[in-house]
Amino acid sequence: MHNSGSAKIVFAIFLVCIGFSALGQNKEQAAFLNQLFGKHPETVVYQEYQPIDLSDLKKTLTRQKTYIRPDYGEWRGNTSAPARISLSKTEIDFVIAELSVAGKQANWSKGLIRNSRQVSTKEVDSIFLNRNKGYPYFKRKYGSVLYHFSKPVFLRNNTVCVFYKGTSGQPESGGGGFSLYVKDNGVWKTYRFITMWIS
Repeated sequence: MHNSGSAKIVFAIFLVCIGFSALGQNKEQAAFLNQLFGKHPETVVYQEYQPIDLSDLKKTLTRQKTYIRPDYGEWRGNTSAPARISLSKTEIDFVIAELSVAGKQANWSKGLIRNSRQVSTKEVDSIFLNRNKGYPYFKRKYGSVLYHFSKPVFLRNNTVCVFYKGTSGQPESGGGGFSLYVKDNGVWKTYRFITMWIS
């Protein structure tokens, strides 16, 4: 009897800890995403990017390992960010594992971004695969840009992040990729591109 009661208490504490951990992650994700998209002049229309195969990303991260801080643009002047960042095997494995799990968690971003609208693949296909709709219809009903982004994966006490962001606009225009972001004096900045595609 006593053992059963103790087990229930331990399990309850475990659930509370998980709840606080998830709440903290959601708060950090919301802060990150709103910093990236918060100044957007129109509603942020987006799809959650759920990678199917992460082997190429893992190979790139393993091969590159060290990233050097830019010395131009928003990185000019005083900065709290390190001059270079080398990702360990443990960190790379963690990034891949987190993105793999996120790919199975639909709607993880719900309610995290102010002034946003999430659209499904079915909804997007019904527009862009329809000759009578296409981009003009999307622009009129939704906005000028469709964003695609992954769940942000945080490292080093939420000061480094691996994140995928892509955009689709008019026919034959778009681009995106994974990037390394670093929190510099409380502000998230793009540190280096990891992968990139342009159409």
